[in-house]
Amino acid sequence: MPLMVCVAFGGGVETAGYAQGLPGATTIPKAGPVVEGKGGVATEFASAGISSTSPLLPFDIVQVSVFQEPELDTRARVTADGTVVLPLIGAVKIGGKTLKQATAEVTALYKKDYLVNPEVTIALLEQANREARTARLVILGQVVRPGAVEIPADKGMPIIEAIALAGGFTRLARESRITVKRMVAGKEEVFKVDGKDQASGGAKIFLVYPGDVVNVSESLF
Repeated sequence: MPLMVCVAFGGGVETAGYAQGLPGATTIPKAGPVVEGKGGVATEFASAGISSTSPLLPFDIVQVSVFQEPELDTRARVTADGTVVLPLIGAVKIGGKTLKQATAEVTALYKKDYLVNPEVTIALLEQANREARTARLVILGQVVRPGAVEIPADKGMPIIEAIALAGGFTRLARESRITVKRMVAGKEEVFKVDGKDQASGGAKIFLVYPGDVVNVSESLF
């Protein structure tokens, strides 16, 4: 029987959109449901190491539904950068969030411009391999081994640690000038990071996530 984890929020809805499909899911370990809602939390996943507080990971498959709006039903695989594409609202970042957090995010986006008090349910249909909780980000520029590195899939990693996985800075690196490109709700955002401050502990730790593209600039002489 497929794994089903559901979370529901909200009230009625007012409009409709379209739906998208995805090929069928593969078999996963059998376990009872974990349901969050007004009735509290019922957990029968202890033996499988699964709970409603586990973050969604890249390559998980989810079902997103809106009450009385079947045209909005969407079955999607979480991408490497943690997003899914949903009707009307487009790409939404749910990777790294719990089901409750993801449901609140999707509910807010539908309510903002499209629906009145949407009742959103997100069900986890298939999990990515929890034994290999890694995913990739790309580090370019003045590092010893530019390219993709593996980092934890379900949480961020300090940028200095990630750069160390790429062999560290080269002698030509301008450590104070690092950029990080990240997809946020389907839009690319660029963050500027001072690697010297990060290494010395003089600034708040900047975390990088799967799907990020880090670029270390070259020194200007």
